[in-house]
Amino acid sequence: MAVSVEFHRVLTAAMNDLIEHGFDSQERLERWMRELRVAARASLVPERVLERELTSALTRAFAQAMNPRALSRRNPGVSEYTLLNVKPELRKKLDQRILASANLIRLNRDAAIEKTLQRFSGWATSIPAGGTRSVNRREESERVRRGIAGLPFEERRVIIDQGHKLVASINQVVAEESGAIAAIWHHVKESPGYQARPEHEARDGRFFVIRGNWALRDGLMKLAGRKYTDEIEQVAELPFCRCWYEYVTALRDLPNDMLTVKGREALASARKELRRFTNAYVAG
Repeated sequence: MAVSVEFHRVLTAAMNDLIEHGFDSQERLERWMRELRVAARASLVPERVLERELTSALTRAFAQAMNPRALSRRNPGVSEYTLLNVKPELRKKLDQRILASANLIRLNRDAAIEKTLQRFSGWATSIPAGGTRSVNRREESERVRRGIAGLPFEERRVIIDQGHKLVASINQVVAEESGAIAAIWHHVKESPGYQARPEHEARDGRFFVIRGNWALRDGLMKLAGRKYTDEIEQVAELPFCRCWYEYVTALRDLPNDMLTVKGREALASARKELRRFTNAYVAG
């Protein structure tokens, strides 16, 4: 993406000046560095506008994540009571994510601008005093401004990525409150252009156990070769990861090999009781 006309004008003027006079004083370099920094900042979307877009995007992501259909996909069987209990905490997650994302974008901007100035300084200090005629202006100009040219695209990616992280965080809180015992890793396959991580593809459909859950404490389930969720990175934790967890709260939804003898007995007893209750209800 092209940077602003003003930044291009200042960069062109700075390069022309250095090409004519060369690096003959620190004062000359510092003057152009100051002007380039100001022009670089002015070339970007104003922070207040970007923060407004960020807040709007994350608020939309929050609303979509709180949609009953979306919640039931990731937390099957979640109750209204659970959602009512965790809603204040989930709203805090949104506020925290907005603040953290805005700070990340500022840091990325500062780094991109400093990288651009570093490239300019490296080029400028290589020009001998008295100037030079052997410079490809277009090529050097493109190389110098590369640091901020792609920043708007990266900022949009950051906003999207932070939305995925927010959704993952929301569902984790809901899962904890619901008493989840395991989670099934789902890998996103349908997004065109998405660069999948091979290790994430390999986890698709696999069960991971939530450490210290009630079923483990009661001796009803076991790892059976699976890993705990805290032994690997979380879904959406790595940059631009779009994987997600489907949380499991009931013994009946676990693979048979993850149930202990006690767990199978408890499940069989619960099913028997359900049949008895159903038969009594139909007969009555």
